Amino acid sequence: MKGLIHFFQQYRKLCPEALDFIRSQGKIKTYVKNEWYKQEAELIPKWCFVLDGLVAKIGYKKGNTEYIERLCPTQGCFTGSKHAFSSSREPLAIQFLQPTTLYEIPITALQEALTKFPELKEIYQILQQHRQLRLQEQVHILRLPVIQRLHALFIVRPQIFAHLTVAQRMSYLGISNYREYYKALNYHMRQ
Repeated sequence: MKGLIHFFQQYRKLCPEALDFIRSQGKIKTYVKNEWYKQEAELIPKWCFVLDGLVAKIGYKKGNTEYIERLCPTQGCFTGSKHAFSSSREPLAIQFLQPTTLYEIPITALQEALTKFPELKEIYQILQQHRQLRLQEQVHILRLPVIQRLHALFIVRPQIFAHLTVAQRMSYLGISNYREYYKALNYHMRQ
């Protein structure tokens, strides 16, 4: 819990009541590499902050082919529902790509905290801005020619690049076969 509070207080000092709320309503949980948080059809109405690790939201194409739609690294956040203000399921599975430690809180408690404590609302908005920047980076990378995507991921997110397997990089970057991947790797090595 200290790591979460320390991270939050880098942005805004938390009042004692907000600290008590965070401690009483949320839990620290750990997961092993490749463990599933939820399957595609499940709803887990929780908001999670990644204290350490790497999480993937996984979609399924025709024929049950998995692809990584989004990644959530350390100091990122995700929900087991569509978003923090929804009780609807998102048709994506969630898997831990690395051993991961989370702060997890029910979305109803998060919603209450955001209305009660202005400092938590401000921190939440900052986290949403960080999430939006990561999504913009992802869109930028995916718009590049396939041969340049691997190098761009390495430049923009080296900590993520290092923790993904070849298959996971291919899935995340929309690289359809190993021939394309090794062309992209060759391009990366020459840069």
